[in-house]
Parts: sequence; structure tokens; C-alpha cells
Amino acid sequence: METAWDEHGYQIPGSVEGPLTILYQPSPVRVFSVEVTSDPYTQDAQFKFERYGATVVGSRLTLVTIVTPDTDSAFFREVVGNLIGSLA
Repeated sequence: METAWDEHGYQIPGSVEGPLTILYQPSPVRVFSVEVTSDPYTQDAQFKFERYGATVVGSRLTLVTIVTPDTDSAFFREVVGNLIGSLA
């Protein structure tokens, strides 16, 4: 079992779907830096967006980690979309 886990981890051989893990915990920090990769103010594609650094400040933040076999698959996008829809 451990050998299979070391070789495949969260990936089912030949599949881009499941299993998945969602971990959450209270954030141990109230301030941290991020890189903004899409415009948080508008989804208007007519303006060119450039990534920039930002600082997140808050109290009682929760860290959420999603682990899937492939972060560039329809399965991953569906999982993330559903989680964001549930939390936002």
C-alpha cells in the first residue's frame, strides 16, 4: 500500500478525476502577501491586466487546501468552482 501511495499519491493511474482531499484550518497569521493573478474588480477583458503583489489582512481567516490529481483538468476546475460557490 505504501509503495503504491509513493508512486501514485492522489492520482488514479490513467484518470484525471478523484480522489480529492480538502483540508481547512484557522490561519495562524492575520496578514500575508499574495500575487493577484486576475482582476478582482472587474472581469472586463477589454483592459490588459498585469499581475501585482497585494497584502491580505483579516481576522479569523481560514486556510483551505485542495489536493487533486491534476490542477489543469476539468475535474479540478469543477471542484474549485463548487468549493468557492459554497464558501463565497
